[in-house]
Amino acid sequence: MKNWSDQFKSDGGGQVYKEYRIGKEKLSITKNGLLQIKWPSVVDQRKQKEIDKLDFLIACSTKPKHKDNNIKKYPTLNEICKSIKTDKERFYFINNYMKNICTFQDMKIINNLETL
Repeated sequence: MKNWSDQFKSDGGGQVYKEYRIGKEKLSITKNGLLQIKWPSVVDQRKQKEIDKLDFLIACSTKPKHKDNNIKKYPTLNEICKSIKTDKERFYFINNYMKNICTFQDMKIINNLETL
């Protein structure tokens, strides 16, 4: 963890770690770049042995940013869907989903994409 923290600080992450949230919500990382989350638990108890084998997690803590920098809130479902539909270069959402990088909202997003 010390090596990670040293690298995080040398990359400048320690100076901006408070930007990884909106408003006064709990920070997702510390000033040393360590995640502040509970160890994952399973939804399907049959998978518990797989979770128990994990030694570490790789995660991405992003800086929430609304299209309009003056808006300090997370984008709505419709705003996310519109962004996905206009993403003609990176295909960020689609690539993540195809690589099983997903969130609790993905099915709502996919269903809403079809209605736009």
